[in-house]
Amino acid sequence: MGLKRSLLRGRRSPVNLPGRYTRFVRPLLSLLVVAMPCFGRSQVETAIAPGDRLLVTTAGFQQYSGEFLVMLDGKVTLGPYGSFKASGKTAKQLEGEVILVARKYIRDPLVTIGVSEQKARVVYVLSSRGTDSGFEWTPGMGVRAALNRASLGPLDDYSARLFRDGALVATLDLRELFRATPEVPDIPMAPGDILWLADAASVFTMVEGNVQRPGPIRVRPGDSVSDAISRAGGVNESSLVAFTPEEVVVNIQRGHKTISHSLRAVMQGAGGSVEEGDRIVVERPAQVRATLGGRVAVPGTRAFRAGTSIAEAIEQSGGPGPEGTLREVLVFRGSTVLRFDLYALAKGGQKGPALEDGDFVSVPVNERAVYVFGFVERPGKKHLADTLEPRLADALDLGGGLQPRGTLRRAVVLRSNEKGEFKETIYNLDVFLKDGDLSQNPALMPGDVVFFDQTRGTSLADILRVLPGLLLAERVFD
Repeated sequence: MGLKRSLLRGRRSPVNLPGRYTRFVRPLLSLLVVAMPCFGRSQVETAIAPGDRLLVTTAGFQQYSGEFLVMLDGKVTLGPYGSFKASGKTAKQLEGEVILVARKYIRDPLVTIGVSEQKARVVYVLSSRGTDSGFEWTPGMGVRAALNRASLGPLDDYSARLFRDGALVATLDLRELFRATPEVPDIPMAPGDILWLADAASVFTMVEGNVQRPGPIRVRPGDSVSDAISRAGGVNESSLVAFTPEEVVVNIQRGHKTISHSLRAVMQGAGGSVEEGDRIVVERPAQVRATLGGRVAVPGTRAFRAGTSIAEAIEQSGGPGPEGTLREVLVFRGSTVLRFDLYALAKGGQKGPALEDGDFVSVPVNERAVYVFGFVERPGKKHLADTLEPRLADALDLGGGLQPRGTLRRAVVLRSNEKGEFKETIYNLDVFLKDGDLSQNPALMPGDVVFFDQTRGTSLADILRVLPGLLLAERVFD
């Protein structure tokens, strides 16, 4: 209401004229007010921008006319009319918005807006190296966009200051500004701003070894060893694929001393700040090359870090294949052939012998097997995993279970003696499964033959008569 009363009071006494002249002068005044801003308005109006000055005229209300500055955020406060978003609009568009507000308080308001002073629509990026650029300012342009257009190379080499109307507005940390999640927000630029880039104070160091861009680099005073490695492109991806950050070593040669840390420790701040003349060498662990063959899952020649055991090398090559075993591994080393029971060593908690450069490791065929015949789903020769100490129930599982005609009450185990003769023993596996009687679930030995009989029973003589043919067939087609 205060604004309305103020406007109404102003309406009664903006111009004190005798009544007989009012009907002639007032229309003439209105036409003059409307026409005046048009004298300076171009045929194609440009958009208002921060820094522009606007001339606002309200016919008959001089106290609500005047010149107003468009602020950096694109807004302008037009006296009692309030604040408006002006940036990006033409003067005519802003007029329409102001008139809508004025109509709340003035009957048939005559409001005109023109740009009395237009800020230059250019921002400048100047550097101490003579790479100067000027760009057309666009609404919303910030320091990041201006620097990206300037193409100045690594921005870590510069310190930056932003000037506006001859005054220093901000001093910028460009590294922070260009982080993925910057701690320093971007700073909007206004037309006519100057961004001055000067060479930053720097420390020279050498970064070598397993990095993307080895060679001399410049870092800021106070930068860490980890920062220097990052400036060199970071550690080669191949090193991080083959080795962990704990295994990669960073050697820092400083004067007559050499300080060594793991890459993980350096990433966490070890090594401190880089000093002038430092030599930083990123080294991956020493390697040996060896060939793995035989019944290994992934045979071939590959590199292993020094100190890798033979068992670890086999594991890194996929482990033994379905028919392979760690019990009789052969290692051809120069003119020497070595044999290792890696399974027994691992079972005893030992790592086993280390791999040496040039070794050829052969994983042998697993000869530990039992033969399962009779009324089972998958009869035949069954290789035993190194970790399996087989019993009769395991043979049933390896054979795929019983056929409908098979029985658990008559499981025949045939084992050859020192003369090669088979001796049979009959077990009732059903008693073990029901009562847990271990005597009916005996341990098996490699080479044993297990025959799961049918309900009506097969004579031992018949079993022994067909056994040689079954074993021969398995050996031929194995």
